[in-house]
Amino acid sequence: MCYWDEMNRLERRHAEKTGKKAFELRGMSADNRNPYVVVALVRSLVLELKSSKQSGNISTFVQHLYRHVELTKDSLRETAVACQNGCSHCCNGWVTSSAPEILHLAKIIKQRGEATVERVKSTFEATAAMS
Repeated sequence: MCYWDEMNRLERRHAEKTGKKAFELRGMSADNRNPYVVVALVRSLVLELKSSKQSGNISTFVQHLYRHVELTKDSLRETAVACQNGCSHCCNGWVTSSAPEILHLAKIIKQRGEATVERVKSTFEATAAMS
C-alpha cells in the first residue's frame, strides 16, 4: 500500500512501527525498499508541519526535518561517491531553499549575535558577484 488512508488498522500499526524504527534510529536508508518506511516518514513530517502551523512557529518543523536529514546523511557514510576526475556535476548543481528554511536560518543567525550577523554580511559582500 502506498497511501496511509488506504491501509487497514493493522497495516497502519505495522507502518508506524517499521517507519519509526527506521528513520528515528538511523534515517532513511538509501537502499530502502519498504514503502511503509516512506509513508511513516512523510506522515511524521505532515503531522509536525500541521503542529507548527497551529502554533505559528515553523522552527519546530524545520528542526524535525533537519534531524531526519542528518540521520539519513549519517546513514549514507558507507555509500561510495561516484566522483571521477573531470566530473563536476554535483559540485555545480543548483541548491535551493524554501521560505521556512530561510526564516529558520535567519532566526538562528540573529540568536548567535552580532558577530555572526557581521560574518554573514561580509561573506555575502565577498561572494555577491560570483555565479
